[in-house]
Amino acid sequence: MRGVEYMRPIFAGRELYDVALKRKGLVDQLVIEKRVYDAAHHHQVKIVDTAYPLALSQSDDAIGALKKVGMDDQRCLGLVLDAVEHDLAQATARANAWATGDIDTLKVVSTQTSDDDCLSAIGTSPFAKAAGMMDMQQRIDQAWIAHAEHALEQNTQTVALLPMDQLFKPDGYLSVLQSQGYTVQAPSE
Repeated sequence: MRGVEYMRPIFAGRELYDVALKRKGLVDQLVIEKRVYDAAHHHQVKIVDTAYPLALSQSDDAIGALKKVGMDDQRCLGLVLDAVEHDLAQATARANAWATGDIDTLKVVSTQTSDDDCLSAIGTSPFAKAAGMMDMQQRIDQAWIAHAEHALEQNTQTVALLPMDQLFKPDGYLSVLQSQGYTVQAPSE
């Protein structure tokens, strides 16, 4: 297996960040999601995939653009390294607040998270332009909202997994649902 020194910077950054989390006793969201999904399967709870399906238009052109020009994934690697150096304490505080149900602390530390700069690096690249995916975050957000609305209309009970910052930021998923007439109640209410 090749080491991180042979990976594209954007993928090497992800590997390095996972190792840093592990050394701090933390796990990424995928581990938590897997446990929730396993419990749902065990209890025969229907799972709805909210992922945005990416269909590459002109895939040969997109792959050619990625090979020739690439994307600004070195910027992403730099941001990941900065996060490893400076943001792991915040990640620990966020994890502890989540584990203990400390909503006030969660509001503070979750609203301090930055956007996914790596997704931005991909989304503004010549690869993204050639693949027809320049507005990926908007598409992802719209897909999640559409799936959530469908689940809320079809089910008597619905559970959703989403990044913690989406609970508190003014333009997060819950705010969007609330603006469309859904009642959103905080855990402490």
